[in-house]
Amino acid sequence: QDNLDLSLPVSGSSINFFIAGKFGSPSTADKDAVIEVIDPSSGSVLSTTPLMVRIRKNANNLTNAERNRFISAMATLNDRGMGKFSDFRNIHTNAGSPEAHFDAGFLPWHRAFLLDLERELQVIDPSIALPYWRFDQPAPNLFARDFIGVANSTGTLEFSASNPLQFWVTDMSPGIVRPPQFNTMTGF
Repeated sequence: QDNLDLSLPVSGSSINFFIAGKFGSPSTADKDAVIEVIDPSSGSVLSTTPLMVRIRKNANNLTNAERNRFISAMATLNDRGMGKFSDFRNIHTNAGSPEAHFDAGFLPWHRAFLLDLERELQVIDPSIALPYWRFDQPAPNLFARDFIGVANSTGTLEFSASNPLQFWVTDMSPGIVRPPQFNTMTGF
């Protein structure tokens, strides 16, 4: 719903409430949505807070502009191996073990990890929402040279000349190696 009616305490103490965007209608620019506090007796606007409604989308369905902003932010976060992405890699591979992969905390650990990653990407570009991938469905737009790359026979990803991920560096080694364990066009 577009409006949320709340009764505020006369004492001025705060109350908790949650807001969310409409599914399928994310913001397209920072601060293009507004929360307004309106006095119901007079209709006067007492306060406004501009914000952005970020909705995570299926990566296979991103627009070209959304895809380009996302991969640009990821490339900036990596900064040819000199950026903050190395911290995320180290947390995920070394510092996070065994909690990240071998304990009951697997799911909550990764939810927090991805939220931290999304927030760091939003520092670079506030319009970014971390996309998800339905790995049980074909993803022809995702596994493409213009997006997250296509693995060659050695598993090294190949990118289009305009894709900033082509300059990815991890542990001082250029490139990304990811041999697919399934057919990326069919999902099997």
